[in-house]
Amino acid sequence: MYTDLCSLWDLCPRSISTLKDLLWAQLNELSYVIDSPWCLVRDFNDWESPNEKRGGQVAMPHRFTRLNTFLAAISAESVRVNRCLFTRKKRIHTHLVYERLDWAIVRTDWSQIYPKACVIYGCFACLDHCRVILTMHIVQERQKAYPFCFQNFWAQYQRSTEIIRKTWRTPVVGTRMFQVVKKLKNVKYELKTWAKHHFGNFQDKVTKNEGKIKYVETKLLDNPSSFRLNSWMHHILK
Repeated sequence: MYTDLCSLWDLCPRSISTLKDLLWAQLNELSYVIDSPWCLVRDFNDWESPNEKRGGQVAMPHRFTRLNTFLAAISAESVRVNRCLFTRKKRIHTHLVYERLDWAIVRTDWSQIYPKACVIYGCFACLDHCRVILTMHIVQERQKAYPFCFQNFWAQYQRSTEIIRKTWRTPVVGTRMFQVVKKLKNVKYELKTWAKHHFGNFQDKVTKNEGKIKYVETKLLDNPSSFRLNSWMHHILK
């Protein structure tokens, strides 16, 4: 029922306030039906405090009362956020508006089971909402080796086809299954070597661009109307 109500928010703009009240009322009733600890993660389109919106018009007080009233009524809380606070970005004319609309809400019996749980929001990249990751423990940033992944655009190069054909035809001694596995490994090695020399380290470039996006996002939070920062972001995304 509450999922259907959420999907109607964008369809009935004149009834948004009423639909939201119905949503929180349904969730309130549902909390008394479910005896087990539970967690809700989704875009609730409401805020807990005024600092969860930056830019645009000043938020009306009722935008904070719904979520806080619901949390108090069922003895629940929002999962703490690690790093960036905002989950949605939109542009109104020339101004950027950042909001925290996506939440992980848990009942206190759930938080007692997972006391180290936290929410991590990813970068926006080309989306208006960032990804929401709920983890049961604090994630430490560390360098790791990325698994091999064939990039679709490699198929546009005749050289990649030649490498696959030549490597696959190279004789391998052993059982049929061993031959298949060995040839796949050889193809992977040859393609990685070719791609590294031809394109550079593709994954490193993606990682560096993600780092630049996060850096520009933090600057845009303080100065969302900056022409220089917005141009820089557009260039990185492109």
